[in-house]
Amino acid sequence: MRSSLNQDTLKKTATGDVIRIAKETGYNAIEFAQDKVEPVVAEGGLDGLVQMVRDHGMGVASVQGPEPFNLLSEHDFETMLKRAKVLADVARRTGADTLVPVAAMVAKDSSLPWEKVLRSSAESLRGLARACGEDIRLGVEFLGFANCSINTLDQAVRLVEEVNLPNVGLTVDTFHMYVSNSPASGLGRLGHKLFLVHVNDSEPGDPRKLSDSNRVFLGEGVLRLKEFRDAMVSASYEGYVSLELLRPEYWERDAKEVAQKGREGLRAIFDV
Repeated sequence: MRSSLNQDTLKKTATGDVIRIAKETGYNAIEFAQDKVEPVVAEGGLDGLVQMVRDHGMGVASVQGPEPFNLLSEHDFETMLKRAKVLADVARRTGADTLVPVAAMVAKDSSLPWEKVLRSSAESLRGLARACGEDIRLGVEFLGFANCSINTLDQAVRLVEEVNLPNVGLTVDTFHMYVSNSPASGLGRLGHKLFLVHVNDSEPGDPRKLSDSNRVFLGEGVLRLKEFRDAMVSASYEGYVSLELLRPEYWERDAKEVAQKGREGLRAIFDV
């Protein structure tokens, strides 16, 4: 396994500085955020981004997005595909092979049947896979929140099985596994379909009421991270383990100190 720093862990830090800090603090790779790379491309700066990655000798674990990928109107779906093609090009140019499509949120009072969500989401993923090309993997990420259209590991696995394409798999996040009550033992079902892993810890509290702002540094919360690590090893996972701390408090701290502390946690708990 290899270490990665998700760009949103340092959300208020410029992209070039994230790349530099990741290199200086010993990460093997970074993950680019959709809302950060799209303006770079729009302003004609992709060549410069590619050069920064090369100059620092950094790997790129993924490009996050598109978000959301499912339950879209016909117009919004076509817009999503156009954006996804841009993200796929960023991935290719920077040496990555993975995008992370994220499931849509739904209204809390939505009565949309799960089987309809499954069929519609599978159709969207097939279209997304065609648009991005066979060389780009789609590591679908479910969110464990009650109002996410795909909010458990079981549902995400069913979706990937329904799509049944070699380049469609899953991204799992320790926080979302926790808040959705999805046991780490379920990773054994994924095999080679586990494309990427996001790691973090969480403050205590009712999992149904936790939000991304409750994420904390590895080892400072209540998640059973070593149990999760053991499940990854049992599943023969060999990909990136990416630190994703979406805590606004950390965005105000010194970015290098946050990255360094996160890197130490990855070594201590995940041996990467």
